[in-house]
Amino acid sequence: MKITYIHTDTIRSSWTVWAAARTLRALGHDVLDVRIPTDSVGRVIPPAMVGDPLAVLSPAMVQNCDRMIVAGPEYVHEWLASVPGWLREKTIGLALESEARPGYAELHAQALALCGQWIPWGAGSNFGIDTTKFVPRRVAPTVGPAFVGNPYHPREQWLVRLGQLLGEGVRTLSGWAHTKQGHELHSLTTDRYIAAIRSTVLHVSLPGVNARCPVLRPFETLALGVPLLEFQQLPDPLVDGVHYRRYQTVDECTHWIRHYINRPDERELMATLGCACVHEHFTAKQAWARILKGTP
Repeated sequence: MKITYIHTDTIRSSWTVWAAARTLRALGHDVLDVRIPTDSVGRVIPPAMVGDPLAVLSPAMVQNCDRMIVAGPEYVHEWLASVPGWLREKTIGLALESEARPGYAELHAQALALCGQWIPWGAGSNFGIDTTKFVPRRVAPTVGPAFVGNPYHPREQWLVRLGQLLGEGVRTLSGWAHTKQGHELHSLTTDRYIAAIRSTVLHVSLPGVNARCPVLRPFETLALGVPLLEFQQLPDPLVDGVHYRRYQTVDECTHWIRHYINRPDERELMATLGCACVHEHFTAKQAWARILKGTP
């Protein structure tokens, strides 16, 4: 199948989404990778602010393909609407944000009008990670329990409270890398995040702004073979207490951090089982094959 894959040029929606063109090519598709420009903090630059927007996304890119897949149409709907002769019936919209997040219901409605097929990323079996990038190569941890990611509100509140209850608290690790001009270095940033997750004895995955919106970081952690504490309930066949440990309050999180810090054999067995489960059931190749199987 000839596919035009349109997405934001940032890994803030995950490496797996940014690099999906590679996965689709590995499945045998002919893929044009269209990257919508973003600024240094991942915000989409409007087409009116780009010198030649048709050089980024043109009518030919729309017309000369069998299918268009738009990752995060709620982010780039302005770009889609700017293309003369946009073909809605060709377009699969892969929604990355929950419409329950404040301000996104209207963005979803605008994007939905431009997509013939609408698939929420993470709904049912529409979920997977790039297991060619996230491989189980466990190294001896050098850092205690840590959160890897952006510590924005409400995560800051969780970190403060955990610090009060634990004494030493939970460290925050990141990995962002940019050029001097502020351009995101996608592969290097991802490699740094991978190194940060691998360095932790226990990854404490904290809830974000919309705790109901599925994210890939827990699956990345499991794919790397690192023990995981997670706020959300992960989908079957992942089992709480077998492949990962779920918590829902600060007190529960504190309890399980203390529990697993003192039981290295138990946490490593959980990590091993979680890693095997993700690599068997939650790969990006499997997710894309399922999504495209239902495509005419």
